[in-house]
Amino acid sequence: MKLACTRHRRGGVLAGCLVVLGVLAVLVIAGGIWVAISWRGWVSGGLVTITESAIKESNIDPQEQEEILVHVRAFADDFKSGDVSFEEFGKVMEELGKSPLFVVGMVNVFEGEYFAESSLTDEQKADARLQFSRLARGLYDRSIDEGAIKDVLEPIEKQEPSNDGFEFDINGTHITAKDPKKCTPEELLAVLELVRAKADEAGVAPEAFEIDLSDEVKKAMDRGRGLLVEEDHDHGDDADHGHTHGEDGSHGDATHDDVTTSEGDGTHDDGTHDDGSHDQPDSGDGG
Repeated sequence: MKLACTRHRRGGVLAGCLVVLGVLAVLVIAGGIWVAISWRGWVSGGLVTITESAIKESNIDPQEQEEILVHVRAFADDFKSGDVSFEEFGKVMEELGKSPLFVVGMVNVFEGEYFAESSLTDEQKADARLQFSRLARGLYDRSIDEGAIKDVLEPIEKQEPSNDGFEFDINGTHITAKDPKKCTPEELLAVLELVRAKADEAGVAPEAFEIDLSDEVKKAMDRGRGLLVEEDHDHGDDADHGHTHGEDGSHGDATHDDVTTSEGDGTHDDGTHDDGSHDQPDSGDGG
């Protein structure tokens, strides 16, 4: 998913800013412009500052926030020192734009801003957390199309231009939502039912979608730098992943750990690892 935010009240600035920095890097490469070492320092410092500012306003767990920042700071330092090229920088930004960070972040923003702080009952708020979590899972594994976001927000779409609320573009589709304080309980419940319907239609399991955001950030950065090999980068290849299936109703956990291998770590296609403890073939030394 490529997300460009024009205005977010809280926690959504990160996506747009990272994309902007990525675009700058690509323009520098494409134009063949000579950039001084000081410019590297400016970009790396800006990346850290933007990330710190945005992430501290998000609903992400504090420990997870710090783990994300550790990865971002390390990457920024590598870029400043020249260990990361401009081309790699652009690829990392592109990978971050496709990572679950923005999908989950968007869900957190909407669920937090529109439902958690609304006048709905505790039961309705809990239901909203679950249904938006299911939506995030479907968007992540691509069983739910990105256009569904515009569909589910239709009841609270802006009817006229304003500086409040939310506006963002997803792959060329402009999406708006009016200020949470201007949304009625009836409108919010209408959004909730649309979210539920999208998740049900896609067969998304009725359970919370949990993901290690800091781990996903690190994976995206490593992919952009060519340090990580994924056998199944397309999240949508496994249609059953994270959905109800089989006679016992079991479902995937959508962690994607079973398809990720690091270069030289001895990970096989079936998820097993070489730890030196398995039987070795007879060397023929007579022993």
